[in-house]
Amino acid sequence: MAVHHDDGTPVTMRVTSTQEHMTLFQKLKQRNARVLFVCIGNASPSQMAAGFANAYGADVLDADSAGIRPANRISRTMQELMQEKQIEIRGNEPRRLDALDLIGFDLIVNLTEYALPPASAQVIRIPL
Repeated sequence: MAVHHDDGTPVTMRVTSTQEHMTLFQKLKQRNARVLFVCIGNASPSQMAAGFANAYGADVLDADSAGIRPANRISRTMQELMQEKQIEIRGNEPRRLDALDLIGFDLIVNLTEYALPPASAQVIRIPL
């Protein structure tokens, strides 16, 4: 038996899962938050932020980093500073923001003064 609106159009029903209606807070009780740090070159600030976040917050988040216009390499000075803190990032390489799937992130921390592409994640701007 088909159900119709008063104007004769069929009523469409959508079955949703409980997961779809969960708030971000509820979801994060079940898994780590996915956080993306973005700077211009992905050579220093965003790499440092992701490194510290992963080192000190690994029990609650998974951090990554990217750049608007990636540099050729990560800053050697920054690598040395991070190594002094026992945070190893020597294997990292600068990555382009537009090469990442932003849908998987819960929070994007924008460390630039530039606007970022639209994303479903909450965006916090902290220009350096």
